[in-house]
Amino acid sequence: MDIKITDGKLLEKYIDTHYLYTQFGYYEFFNNITVPEVEAIVMDTIEDIFPEPFSIRKHTCKYDNRFNFEVNIETKNIYCLVEWNYMKECYKFRKGDNAFTYFESYDSLIRHIIREFKNVNTDTDKLITDCTHLIKAIETSSKVDISLDYLINRIKDPQEIEDMLYGDLPF
Repeated sequence: MDIKITDGKLLEKYIDTHYLYTQFGYYEFFNNITVPEVEAIVMDTIEDIFPEPFSIRKHTCKYDNRFNFEVNIETKNIYCLVEWNYMKECYKFRKGDNAFTYFESYDSLIRHIIREFKNVNTDTDKLITDCTHLIKAIETSSKVDISLDYLINRIKDPQEIEDMLYGDLPF
């Protein structure tokens, strides 16, 4: 591929291949990348145009999607709120009046929600149903053709739930 670079000094610049690998990895997950997208990623890397780190992005992100659900714990209902922006990879979760907890991925968000209610007396089936609806809402908001059925199948499997709750296996 012949990428036109107008500044000769940029031709001598070191390229962070780890950044390139990460960026191409996102596209590989979706199974499609176009030549202009490859050119844009390479040029952004050469010109030091990187996305904001998550520590900054989580506060500047425009959370344009919202999902509410309630968890019944004994005689009390706990109101939960999830907000996210799929394309910017920022997710946040609030349980009751607590402060928001921030996440870079929907996997870690779902895992956190399930773990948050692991030691309380609650209707696990309803929680799994709410998480399933949340996953479908995230899938719909993605604006790309993705399927998160694998994640739904994982949270519906009792052994996977046990691993999420008590195991240290990556999710």
